[in-house]
Amino acid sequence: MTAAELETVLGHFNELPYRARQIYHSIYGNRVADINDISNLGLELRQQLTEIATLNLPNLIENIDADDETQKLLFQLNDDRRIESVIIRENKRVTACVSSQVGCVVGCKFCATGGMGFIRNLTAGEIIGQYFRMEQISGLKITNIVFMGMGEPLLNRRAVFKAINLLTDPGGIGFSHAKITISTFGLVPGIEAMIKENLKVKLAVSLSATTEKQRRAIIPTYARYSIPAIIKAANKFALSSGNRVSINYLLLNNVNDSDNDAERLAILVRDLRSKVNIMEFNDGYGDFSRSENFQVDSFVNILIRNKVNVTRRKSKGENIGAACGQLAAGYAMVKP
Repeated sequence: MTAAELETVLGHFNELPYRARQIYHSIYGNRVADINDISNLGLELRQQLTEIATLNLPNLIENIDADDETQKLLFQLNDDRRIESVIIRENKRVTACVSSQVGCVVGCKFCATGGMGFIRNLTAGEIIGQYFRMEQISGLKITNIVFMGMGEPLLNRRAVFKAINLLTDPGGIGFSHAKITISTFGLVPGIEAMIKENLKVKLAVSLSATTEKQRRAIIPTYARYSIPAIIKAANKFALSSGNRVSINYLLLNNVNDSDNDAERLAILVRDLRSKVNIMEFNDGYGDFSRSENFQVDSFVNILIRNKVNVTRRKSKGENIGAACGQLAAGYAMVKP
């Protein structure tokens, strides 16, 4: 709940607004996880609150460590649904990769989460709960948050936007907008909603295709948003937010990794304030294979020659199924 929502709840008990601020600060500032531990509230009020509210965090079922210090966390929610989140360490950066849905409706052909189908959206509280639990489990200060776990964040934007507002509220958690990234496959209405909400977070667009035919083949469910429309929406967001957009491009062997694809991608992002992240396929789902090293090198070099700001991203957590496209929380895959 926001501070304003807590004030409404406390009003039912004829409590003054400052009580709501005490509760809000205890939860989001001091990370109190039990209503009975909010010591500056009277015993009667605490008892009243425990009858109507909880401070439940997701239950940790499994914590798997990778060789590169990446951690994959399997959480169980109150309705026994399961999600996976990932803690990624890189130098002094500690990134919390959070999920926004149980499953995913988009159905990207290279993604295990898409293969399990869509079950339900997460609440803002379940999203915040992942962050709190990752703080506890790592024992480290989380420096970055990325909505790149299970699900398409912009198909659950009401809860995601609320969670971001809670995360960035200086009166509570106080996380920096600049350290939060929403990743989308290219949901144009969702990007436009980010602009309307004046979100100052960062945007990452998983493009992974340079022609409409390619995109329909690998993201058939939502291929109705054309590549030019996605680039246009991303450019509008870059201009409104002042933030450079990340274009994530997953190379798939003999699918979208040709030299011609590299030339087309350079043209697509030519006028977009962006950086291109070249990503390699992580084995485990889909009838694809990783591009050969020489082809990856050629692809990257063509982008560089075309003056594209490009980075070749190293996959982390692949050996424990924690890398991009591998999260499925043990659910059975839906047959195509």
